[in-house]
Formats: sequence, structure tokens, C-alpha cells
Amino acid sequence: MFPSLTTTALPAVDPIRMEFPGPSRRHSWAYLIVDAIGRAHLIDCGHDTPANREALIGALGEHGLALTDIATITGTHAHPDHIGMAAHLRRVSGARLALHHLEADTIRRRSTFGGPDLHATLRRWGVPVRVQTELLRTASREVMDGIDPGIDRLLEDDDRLEIPGRDLVVLSTPGHTRGHISVVDMTGGVAFVGDHVLPAQNPGVGLGGPGLTNAVEDHVLSLDRLASFDLRMLYPGHGRPIENPAERIRQIRSHICRRHGEVRGVALDEQTVWGIASKVSWSGGWETLTGIRLFSALQQVELHTQVRSLGARA
Repeated sequence: MFPSLTTTALPAVDPIRMEFPGPSRRHSWAYLIVDAIGRAHLIDCGHDTPANREALIGALGEHGLALTDIATITGTHAHPDHIGMAAHLRRVSGARLALHHLEADTIRRRSTFGGPDLHATLRRWGVPVRVQTELLRTASREVMDGIDPGIDRLLEDDDRLEIPGRDLVVLSTPGHTRGHISVVDMTGGVAFVGDHVLPAQNPGVGLGGPGLTNAVEDHVLSLDRLASFDLRMLYPGHGRPIENPAERIRQIRSHICRRHGEVRGVALDEQTVWGIASKVSWSGGWETLTGIRLFSALQQVELHTQVRSLGARA
């Protein structure tokens, strides 16, 4: 069972399982919050599929609500498994979509997964031509396809969400993407963390296009900042709730530091990102990496070669 997100002192919060399209068995979570005056709000909303639309309608119905009762949608980041349904929901309910301003910029510039010229990125990495084709197909499936879902509010760090009955604070947690956010419930002592902290895998970093800072360094700083809130529970975009946030954050941080040391060691003998990545140890083995997981691995390796201060902070 999914641990209850509702207490007697706070309005209801329900997780909604959002399936990935096609044969994939993957899923993400949308979190439905019913505010103190009976309106519905979403933190993330999943892929836009008929099955997910029905799942959302069913969850709303459990509270006597309909799609037209959705007031706001807050996206943790601009990947389709998190905000893919936003455009549809804005049309049918008039809900206002809120994203961090850097995620809005990424959508506007269509700059995700390796930057505006993915071909050039893959060549620079030394990716074999046969694999480049696969990664280009992956990129087209995993991004928002350049479609602006219509953004009504640009979020900044420390903003408050407009949800009566809860004190929900926007926490900038870049790393996975440039403008990734977590939402901290200051009253309940929990946070909705999207893909910033996951329970059973190490989150990919740098998957929101290039920025002015290093995404690996950003992720470590964001983990440290989240840890400073001393939360009792994290609700991620994938997987089960994290019931020991401090320990899980420590594990991910330690993994990043180990990976950094390994990449630096391998880079003494290998010249290309592909060459380094092929010699680094990966869960399940290098040969098993395909699609988005392979892209993420290559992106992370390049970022680790460019880190300047991670070792000093580790």
C-alpha cells in the first residue's frame, strides 16, 4: 500500500499512477491535492494517454470532483512523463500551469537532450554512427516535441503555491534538468521531489539541455539543500515513497562522488565520452544500456569530466 499523504490536520493528497504509453511497464506519479475550499491541484500530471485521463477522472471522482475542478498544475520539470497531460487539462478545466522559468526557457528553445544540435553532440562524444540513430529516435520520444503546453506562472525559488490549507514552498533543485523543482510541504514535513531523488535508482542529470553551470555539481548542491529541511518523507515522481530521506540522499550523493572518481580515473586512458563510458561500471552492465539510459550515461560522463569542485565538496 502507498503510505497515506493525508492527515487529520491537512486536506487530502492522493497519488495517481500514470502509465507510460506503449508496451512499457514504467509509470510516474501525479499527486492530487484537494485544498481547503474543495478545489483540486496537481503536482505533475503524467503522459497524455486515454488511460491516464481515465485514471485522473477516477481519482477526482473519489473526492466528488471533476476535471473542471482542477485549479492548478505544478510541474516539477518539463519532461512528458511529468507534464505531458498539461495542455489537455488546461483546455478542459482552465487550470493554470506553473513551471520554473528555466524549464519554460527549455521548452521555448526546444533545447533538451544534448542541446540544440544533438547530431553534433553525439559526434563530439564519439558515439558510433549505428548508435547515433537510436539515440536520435530516443530524443524525439522523450522530450515535449517542441510543444509549449501553455505556461501561466513562472516559478522561482522560495515561491508559494496557491493552494489554500497548505504551505507549499518551491525549492529549486536543478540537476536532473536546469529548472527542476521540488515542492516542500512546510506543514506536513514532506516534499514532492519529482526526479530529484528516486528510491531505487540514481537519477539522471543534465537531461534538460545545457546551462551555465555543471548539472552534476548542481545536483549535489540541491541534494544538500533538500537534506537541510530534515523532512520525514519524500514523494518521488517514480517508485515508492522515501521514508528515510536523509539516508537516501546520502546514498545518492555518495554514488555521485564514487562515479566522479571512476570517470576521472578512466579518462586518463580514454579520449572520448563514449570510450570513457564504455569502461565505467554501470548497474546491469554497459551492454544493457539503450535509449534514454544510454543517453543519460553519456551525458553524465561528459559532465563528470567537466566538474571543477565536486571532489572538494565531497
